[in-house]
Amino acid sequence: YLLPYFKHPRYIRDDGRPVLAFYRLGDMQDTFPQMIMLWRDLAVKNGLTGLYVFYAINGLVREDGLFSSKETVKYSDASFQHFPSINELHPVNIVNSTSHVDVKTPTNHRQYWGGSTALSKLTNSSS
Repeated sequence: YLLPYFKHPRYIRDDGRPVLAFYRLGDMQDTFPQMIMLWRDLAVKNGLTGLYVFYAINGLVREDGLFSSKETVKYSDASFQHFPSINELHPVNIVNSTSHVDVKTPTNHRQYWGGSTALSKLTNSSS
């Protein structure tokens, strides 16, 4: 299902790899490692250079126990701070944007600031 999107020339990529984001990775802890290894393998078998996988750091990581071990997050390449629920993980008051500091994760890999999975009511029309 996702392959045509991944192959589209305007699809977002990092170092040639299609970007794939997960909002609540904690819900997938039992299946994510096997699933993402399969998807990465299928991506290469279908002519892609791999997948660039990242997940949201939000207020749900505690509830889901996502950072209780490295097992799930080690299969991702990066994470992004989801505003506004990132406030629950920071000792600082974040007002209008995500923070200026990384959240400590088990892998401490690349972390993007300002990421959001929210939908906008704005349209991309010229009218």
